[in-house]
This record gives sequence, structure tokens and C-alpha cells, in this order.
Amino acid sequence: MMGMDPVHDHALNGIERLELELVVRDFTSLLNSRCFDELTAFLHPDVEYRPSLRATVRGRSAVIALCEEIHHSFDEWCTSLLNVAVTEDVVLAEQALRLRLPGEQERWIMGFASFRMHGFQISAWHQVHA
Repeated sequence: MMGMDPVHDHALNGIERLELELVVRDFTSLLNSRCFDELTAFLHPDVEYRPSLRATVRGRSAVIALCEEIHHSFDEWCTSLLNVAVTEDVVLAEQALRLRLPGEQERWIMGFASFRMHGFQISAWHQVHA
């Protein structure tokens, strides 16, 4: 069913896109804070995570466990979202990551992520680093 008028529909679509962006921003913030237990609410039970072209992890528990494992490998991990775009049910994010392995100097790398949303949960997450 259509909304009351085109202006109302456009405003509603804008609010929905903002809400999806905020889900990804909050998810990223929790990752940065290493609040892995809190990620459950943001991930669909059947989420699919592709951290590289050759790897795919399926299921919320497995994705959270991998995130935890990766983050614990680093003394420092901070992802900043530089640009975010939302179209329908996909949130695209250009990222800058500040990383530091134990005993090494901090490094900056660029990243790009695609988050497919199902409602207000992430159902697919693809990540590329450069």
C-alpha cells in the first residue's frame, strides 16, 4: 500500500535508510569496543560473512567467534567509517582501519564493506581490505 503522498513516501524511505546506516555504525562501534556478546542483536541467525574472496563463514555464532579471534590477534583495532551509502537493503561503507599487532607499529589500511540487511539485522557482510 502506498503512503499518503510522494513527499511522505520519500521521507519514510529516508528515515528507513538512516536507520539501516545507524545499525551498521552501531555494529562497527561494538566491534571497535570488543563487545562481542552484544553483536548477537545485530546479526541475523543465518548471517554470511565473507572476510576475503576465498573464505565464507555462515551463522551468527561462527561469525562472532571469528570476529573475536581476529580482534584478539591485534593489540589495537579501530575501524572508522569514512563514507556510508544506503540503497534499499544494502549498506556500503568505505573504511579506514587502524591496526597494531603485538610488538609492532600501528598501520592504517583502507577497507570496503557491504552489509545486506534483513529487517534491522545484518544478513550478509562482505569485507575487502587494501
